[in-house]
Amino acid sequence: MWAELPENQHNKAPENPRVYESELPTFTTDVRMEKIGQIFGSSAGEEQTRGSGGGGPVEAVFWVKDDGIMTQWRIKGTAFVVAPDIDRAAHGGVQTVKSEIGKRMRVVDESRKGEWSWEREMIGHFGNVSPGIRGMILV
Repeated sequence: MWAELPENQHNKAPENPRVYESELPTFTTDVRMEKIGQIFGSSAGEEQTRGSGGGGPVEAVFWVKDDGIMTQWRIKGTAFVVAPDIDRAAHGGVQTVKSEIGKRMRVVDESRKGEWSWEREMIGHFGNVSPGIRGMILV
């Protein structure tokens, strides 16, 4: 979940302090994948093709077949892209991401808010996947 990256002894990326919690599933992707353009293309607001932004509709299906459970979960929502520009740019896409995702982030440690970084959170998520993956976060 966004802002709740679990500890991972193999992840050497710097960690954010536990300042926020959320119910936002987080997925990583390579910047070359079509889904980034599709999210931007279906988003309202300023037109862009790279960087942080988005707000496009998404739907995911999880199917559990094991042990005869045969259960399906559907999740519908809005996807935002958290890219390397998240702490260094001030364009509308960055503002939208921080505003919309920020609405779903609950503070659990007010005293450490100044230590928390969007970019560090993004890098930490990529540290939990295979080395060499470069890309963006979908929240």
